This record gives sequence, C-alpha cells and structure tokens, in this order.
Amino acid sequence: MSRNTSLRDFEIRRILLPDEASQIKALQRGTPEFSRHYPRHDQWLEAAIEDILAGKRFAFGVYKLAFDAHHQPKVELVGSIILKKKKYSQAMEMKNLCIRPDCRRKGYGRALFPCYEG
Repeated sequence: MSRNTSLRDFEIRRILLPDEASQIKALQRGTPEFSRHYPRHDQWLEAAIEDILAGKRFAFGVYKLAFDAHHQPKVELVGSIILKKKKYSQAMEMKNLCIRPDCRRKGYGRALFPCYEG
C-alpha cells in the first residue's frame, strides 16, 4: 500500500479489551526507539495499559489483513496510538505512536494520527 490510503487494506479500532491491550504490549515492548529514548518505557507501558482498560486513557490500533501459517485470513495489529485526556480541558495528548517496522511508510501512522508527518 502506498501513502494513498484510498485503497484501504486496514481498519482503525478503539482498543478496549484485555486481549487487544496485550497486543499493544507485544507490539511496543522492546521497540528500540522507545527503549533508547525512554529507559522505563516498559514500566510506563504497563501502567498505560491498565489506564486504557480502566478508561483513563484511550488507545486505537490499526489492523490489516494477513494470512496465518495455514494460509487462513486473519487481522493483525500493525500500529497503535495511546492518548491521554488533558486535565481541565477537552484536548487529548498523544503519548505515543508505534508502527511495526515492516509496516512503516505505508500510511498507517497517518491513518492513526492524521496530522502525523513521520
């Protein structure tokens, strides 16, 4: 898929369930960009996941169609964004955005966060 997302092979979903949240952990845990710049990212991620499941933070995932080892279709998480509502405001703060390395530069980050230029 090119940056042109008019032919979408993905969908955006709000993360609400524990299984979905564990997919975010698997996607982000050990990501070099986070571990290099945020030495305690894994600890922060655990707390953020708890907040997501409690409704204190918001997370969205981008899922695309893939095939398993038996050539059966499945959807898989290829990116996520975690947001936090600012106190005393209706504004949301982006806490992190993560796209799986093999899925970067294909428009998924822009789909999750439209003003993202990365």
